[in-house]
Amino acid sequence: MALSVPFGLMSKVMVKFNPLNTKSSKLCRTILDNVPPSLINLEKSFSVLPPSSSEKEMIKFTFKDNKEFAYDPNNTQYDLMVQEVSRYNKVVKLKESIEKYA
Repeated sequence: MALSVPFGLMSKVMVKFNPLNTKSSKLCRTILDNVPPSLINLEKSFSVLPPSSSEKEMIKFTFKDNKEFAYDPNNTQYDLMVQEVSRYNKVVKLKESIEKYA
């Protein structure tokens, strides 16, 4: 079973990457492929950096409660990133259900 990032409770996804960097671009393209177009409330920000750019590559997820997770695609494993984001997604889901019935 392939892991995928749970985008449902996120408010923003930002991806900056250099497509010529094979190590980081694979992870970034995987994230971009998994973003569902049906999520209207999800703000999507994607930038392609030129090879000579001094700007750092990054993947950043922001949840509805403004908690941010930022990753360096050169030093991040996809599975570990998905596990961390999924774990926090469950926390947000639990908070919402408690607030709904409180």
